[in-house]
Amino acid sequence: MRPLAGPTDRAGSRARLALGFAVFAAVVCASYAVQRLVSWAAGEAAPGEVLATRDVGFYWRVGLSTLHGLVAGLVVGLAVGEERARTWLGPTGWVVAAVVVACAVAMVLVP
Repeated sequence: MRPLAGPTDRAGSRARLALGFAVFAAVVCASYAVQRLVSWAAGEAAPGEVLATRDVGFYWRVGLSTLHGLVAGLVVGLAVGEERARTWLGPTGWVVAAVVVACAVAMVLVP
């Protein structure tokens, strides 16, 4: 009888889990930045004023960004096979880093 999770299965599961978390991080960051930029373009208050005026827009953006990240991370983590997850993990780190840096620059430039 074959065990349910052998060494390769665990390694593949870890690769899929890591890829799912990487996608989660990139999607949360990008989603929040896009929502904030759209709010800024529509004339919403600056982030410093949001907490001072007790506006809940900030919390909605954080919640929606987290939801977007969870859905994307789960879909990728469950849909991608083990071999493909291992293949994609190398370039994914650079993509996540680029997305986070781009979003950070956008958020600094647009208050």
